[in-house]
Amino acid sequence: MKNMFSKSGKNDASQDDKAETLKSLPESRRKTRFNLRIKLPVVAISLLALAFLGLTIISVSVSRLTLMKTLESNLQTEASLQAESIRSHLTWTRSMAIDLSTVAASMNLDEEESKQVIAHMLSQNEQVVGSAIAYEPYRFKPDVLYWAPYYNRTASGSLQFTQLGTPENNYPSQDWYNLAKEANGIILSPPYFDTGGAKIWMVTWSVPFHDASGKLKGVATTDIAFSQTQDIVRQIAVGKYGYAFLIDKDGVILGIGDQGGQYNIMEDHLMIPNPSEQESSWNNVIKQMIAGQSGFANVIDPQGNSMFVEYQPIGMNTGWSLGLAYPQKELFQPAVQLQNNLILLSVIVLVVASVALFLFSLSITRPLREIATWASSVSQRDDSPSFDEVVSPLNIHTNDEIEDLAETFNQMRQELRQAFSTLEQRVAERTQALTTVAEVSTTASTILETDRLLQQVVDLAKERFAFYHAHIYLLNEAGDTLVLASGAGKVGRQMVAEGRSIPLDREQSLVARAAREKKGVTVNDVTQTPDFLPNPLLPDTHSEMAVPMMIGEHVIGVLDVQSEVVGRFTEADVAVQTTLASQIATAIQNSRSFAEIQRSQAQLAEALTISRLGNWEYDVDKDIFTFNDQFYSIFRTTAEKVGGYKLSSAEYSRNFVHPDDAALVGAEIGKALEAKERYYRATLEHRILFENGETGYISVNVNVERDENGKIIRWYGANQDITERRHLEELIRKRAVEQEAINLITQKIQSAITVEEALQVAAREVGHVLGGRETIVAIEPPALTMDGNEN
Repeated sequence: MKNMFSKSGKNDASQDDKAETLKSLPESRRKTRFNLRIKLPVVAISLLALAFLGLTIISVSVSRLTLMKTLESNLQTEASLQAESIRSHLTWTRSMAIDLSTVAASMNLDEEESKQVIAHMLSQNEQVVGSAIAYEPYRFKPDVLYWAPYYNRTASGSLQFTQLGTPENNYPSQDWYNLAKEANGIILSPPYFDTGGAKIWMVTWSVPFHDASGKLKGVATTDIAFSQTQDIVRQIAVGKYGYAFLIDKDGVILGIGDQGGQYNIMEDHLMIPNPSEQESSWNNVIKQMIAGQSGFANVIDPQGNSMFVEYQPIGMNTGWSLGLAYPQKELFQPAVQLQNNLILLSVIVLVVASVALFLFSLSITRPLREIATWASSVSQRDDSPSFDEVVSPLNIHTNDEIEDLAETFNQMRQELRQAFSTLEQRVAERTQALTTVAEVSTTASTILETDRLLQQVVDLAKERFAFYHAHIYLLNEAGDTLVLASGAGKVGRQMVAEGRSIPLDREQSLVARAAREKKGVTVNDVTQTPDFLPNPLLPDTHSEMAVPMMIGEHVIGVLDVQSEVVGRFTEADVAVQTTLASQIATAIQNSRSFAEIQRSQAQLAEALTISRLGNWEYDVDKDIFTFNDQFYSIFRTTAEKVGGYKLSSAEYSRNFVHPDDAALVGAEIGKALEAKERYYRATLEHRILFENGETGYISVNVNVERDENGKIIRWYGANQDITERRHLEELIRKRAVEQEAINLITQKIQSAITVEEALQVAAREVGHVLGGRETIVAIEPPALTMDGNEN
């Protein structure tokens, strides 16, 4: 390109400046850019890292989810088994209480027999720590108030007897007796400390027994040392660091594993006082356990550990609930280990891949740098007499796409060498063609008559481009035929006079094809193409080009040019003539628009004259109305008498608006000013003053147009004289009132019975209509006589 500039007259100093700029620009960019040999590994490693990160996240997430689901299933099964174990323990001891109550109900036992029965059954049921048969007062013997023999196991395993039936003990008031009595059924007492017998924490199965008549005789009991139940809970294994816990219906701890923390069994509650937002989840679980519900939850326990808890009620009307707490840290340990292993593997793979990718990128960037150096030498070559002396061919052999790229550059070098030798000539030709297009377009834009415009265009195109012939076809209104509208020279005018046309769907027509395909079409040897239609008036045509004339996407015609030279038209010629055709289309559209405007103005003037409309425009910024002669004719005056065709709003109001309607007109102007619509429309009727002082009426159509910012860009309208219409409307209204009054008077007269009454009604109503004037109604004698005869 430097050669081109120097040959075009650029001085050496300018060329030196350009060369220095080209040399310094890459150097400044190198300071802030990354080399391709770095970019390729960085991008690839980044993608690999993202892939490994995604794989790790997905693997760990799936692993955690699987572990959670497995744990939930396992904990649910374990909780069910352990709850069933506790229920079995309770059920076994309940059976003895039932058996004991059966014996007491069916037999009248004496003191020794009652003791022997208890001792015998207790010796057969090692899980029972104590048992009693407590009678209702005076039911054992009439002279014995309380009788309640009780045996319990001692620490050595022997049986120890205690008489609970003492006034101090008062067993009928205790829960284990009273609850069974009130329920009249089998009950399990809440845990309590036995002060009267075994001196331990226990729960008691109480079974009431009755005599033959169904009356309560007493209650048989079996005691369970609660330490046995606590041992069951404590021995439940929940992972390595988890624990089980058992609570009653009030949330009191009945038993808890060693990992569950330090609590006072049978006294402390598991509810966390003043919990945080995270700790509240634990309290929610305890509340659900108290309510007898089951479930699985993710909570923070009172020790601050994240736990998964499975909880189930024990049932049997105990109000107890068992919970199994499994540490999340212990559960997710395999997932953490998997995550660490994947991270380590990812790091190793990324390091190996980084080295491999860096070496691979070097194999790509070395030949690319060679190509870049070669391209720089092409762009910065000096005025060497030979292109080959400065730019040598690339010699790259990589057996891949880079070698193909080098071959492409070598081909480009060959084409550049040819292009530099003919560049100035082609630029000059192209510049001349564009100058000619501009000249033809300028000439066309000054002509508003379509026929003269087209003739001027084809004559200039033929002359300036040295064509053999040029003519223009226009698409008809139906859009199915191209009609010859103008042709260059005598031959062209003769063809137009003949009324030549080409159907749009004709296959063997270059002109029709250009219109259908909406692009330029060339034939550089008409003897070799079937689309060419020979013309006897143009025998020397050897090449032809047709380009569509388009407005947007719509074809309005075709510019067709011909040459006597074979191979005359190139793609550059198509581009130039397409530009010319587009500008011709614009000129045609402008010409048609001008003609349409003239027709519209003439029609409007005629319509205004017919409808007696006076149009006007109002300049808001200058406060000036502009009127036409028809406007003044409505007011029965002329522009000369009023003072011209332009008046201020104050002058308009003073000259033409009736004083009583000035406020009405002002209000309508205010509405138009305050309106927000882009296109505001309104109609107003008001009184006017004619030159002779008479009052008339006009109808005003107001139109206000605004831009997108709300600024008024045009205010115009039309006035119509409606004086005759308003007078006619007033006459019709008065006649309607008169007719209504006549009809009313007639109805009242017809309702009168006598002639005198009818005359009085007529006189009164007519006087009322006439405004209270004195009214006399007289009847001719013949009419009166006729009336008498009829009567």
